[in-house]
Amino acid sequence: MGPIPSCALILVAGGGGGGGIPYSPNPQGGGGGGGEVKENGNFTMPPGTFSISIGDGGAGANNGNGASGDDSSITDPSGPTILTSKGGGWGRGPSASAGGPGGSGGGGRGGGSSGGNSTPSETGPLFGVTFTSYGNDGGNGAANGGGGGGGAGGEGSPGPSTNAGDGGDGVTFPWIPSSFAVGDNGYFGGGGGGASGSDATGGTGGSGGGGDSTLRGTDNTGGGGGGGADTGDGGPGVCIFAYPRYPD
Repeated sequence: MGPIPSCALILVAGGGGGGGIPYSPNPQGGGGGGGEVKENGNFTMPPGTFSISIGDGGAGANNGNGASGDDSSITDPSGPTILTSKGGGWGRGPSASAGGPGGSGGGGRGGGSSGGNSTPSETGPLFGVTFTSYGNDGGNGAANGGGGGGGAGGEGSPGPSTNAGDGGDGVTFPWIPSSFAVGDNGYFGGGGGGASGSDATGGTGGSGGGGDSTLRGTDNTGGGGGGGADTGDGGPGVCIFAYPRYPD
C-alpha cells in the first residue's frame, strides 16, 4: 500500500508491579506506576513492514519491591528508527528509599519514602514525526500507607497519615472511543493504588487500568499494579493504530 494520511497511534508500555511490606494485617507498599504512553493523532503512515514489541506488566511483591514494567517499542527497519515507551516504575517495599523510576514512577512505601520519578524515553521521530510522551511521578508514602503509582495523566496521590494514596489517572484521546474493546473506557496508563496498614481497602487505581490496592492492573492498558500483595502485577501494554477507511 502507498502512504496512508490522517493516521493515529498510541504505544503503551507495561505497568509496574506493586510493592509490599510484611506488616500485619496489611502490607503497606506503594502502587506500581503506569506504563508510558506515546501518541500522535495525525500523521502519514509510510509503506513498509514494521516490528512492534509490547511490554508485559511487572510482578507485584508481598514482601519486597515490585518489578518494573517492560518497555514497548516500534522499529522501522528502513532507518532503523525505534520509538520506545518506558515501562512503569515499581512500587516500593520494605526499604525507605524512593519508589522505582519509569514511564510513570512507582509509589513510595508506608512508613515514609518518596515516590519514583517519571523518566520518559525519547519521543522519536518515527514515520517522520515526533510523538508526545505522557507519564508522571509516583506519590510519596506516609506514616501508615503507601503512595499511589503515577499515571500517564497525573501524579500518584501521597498516602494520608492513616490510609493509602490513589493511583494517578491515565490518558485518553479524542480518536479513541470510550466503548473501544481494549482499554479502560478509552483510558490507558493509570497508576496502581497504594496499600494501607489500617484500611484493608487501601488506595484506588487510577483510570486507565490502574489496580486497586492488592489487585493487578488491567490487561492491555499499561495500568500499574496495586501495592500490598503479589497479586498486584502491572497490566501489559498495547499498541493501537487507527487509519481512515476509504470506499472500495
